[in-house]
Amino acid sequence: MKKTIMLMLLAVSVSALHAQNMRQLWIDMPDSLTTYLNKSMRTELADYVEMKAPAVVTNLLKEKTEIDTLTDNFMRIKLSAASEMEMKILPHVERGKVVALVRTYRGPVAQSMLSFYDMEWNPVAVDPVKWPSPESMIAKPEAMTEARYRDLLASVEMKLMEYHFSPADNLLRISLGIPLLTSDEKEDFQALLRQTNLNWDGKTFK
Repeated sequence: MKKTIMLMLLAVSVSALHAQNMRQLWIDMPDSLTTYLNKSMRTELADYVEMKAPAVVTNLLKEKTEIDTLTDNFMRIKLSAASEMEMKILPHVERGKVVALVRTYRGPVAQSMLSFYDMEWNPVAVDPVKWPSPESMIAKPEAMTEARYRDLLASVEMKLMEYHFSPADNLLRISLGIPLLTSDEKEDFQALLRQTNLNWDGKTFK
């Protein structure tokens, strides 16, 4: 009888831990990944979410950090005016689960970086992500002349990519950004850009 009760308590504890996986991951995140947020600040933000209060704190840079979304397996945080972070817990065929982390820096255009960790925040390697080529994310609109299309392509010297996880499924959404354009070129180039989605297959995004 005592053994049965102990097993039931253990099952309840494991279930509760699973329900708070993303919250606990956020709290236990190494300070090196949130250099201007310490554990106390991360805990305070998570507590605000549970209390359904505005999840905002003043970080160590004296700027505002805000949790936008926090679910069992997804989180979006505005770290500062110039950076944000997204986390997604993904199933992995060999490791059970991995944490995918996207950090986005916003200059003239956004640029994102993707990294992976185990559930204790140790960096892990996954199969190479099958990134789309920038060229595959650009298409000529029917209304645009071929000459204007070629002029726009010729004006591009650098292409940057912005990533966002889908909260509802295991998609990674990719958008292309083009810095160093004139205002007229930026307006015309928006018509050329195509968003691309990659799906998590248990080992990588492809």
